[in-house]
Amino acid sequence: IRKTIQNEEAKEPLSGFKARVALQAIRREITLGELSKIYGVHANQISTWKRAAIENMATAFTKRGPKTKK
Repeated sequence: IRKTIQNEEAKEPLSGFKARVALQAIRREITLGELSKIYGVHANQISTWKRAAIENMATAFTKRGPKTKK
């Protein structure tokens, strides 16, 4: 099934779509060209999302302060 950004926006936020595509690019199970065809996004754009995901990955593991219990 060919997916496009327009179809995906209805199902999930654009940031979630970008993250999912970037993760697939990081895994390298599918080539950028194949991802581009599947999702209807240019390979250069997928590379940009992949680079941003890698550069910002460490922030997922930073401590943000004490958690409060409710």
